[in-house]
Amino acid sequence: IPELVREGESGALAEPGDPSDLALALVRLVEGRLQLDPLAARQRIERDFNITRTSARMVELFRESRS
Repeated sequence: IPELVREGESGALAEPGDPSDLALALVRLVEGRLQLDPLAARQRIERDFNITRTSARMVELFRESRS
């Protein structure tokens, strides 16, 4: 999920539908070639997908669309 995973920071990404690319990403992970931060994805979720902020933005968008 590219919205949550940052290549080399919080995981490895592979091209959808490409088993070879997935295999390469898994090899990079298993071999430890990526120095991942185990909390990076959680921190990103808490920062960018906060329910209070997201809800407020949705209300804002609805109000703007009624103007």
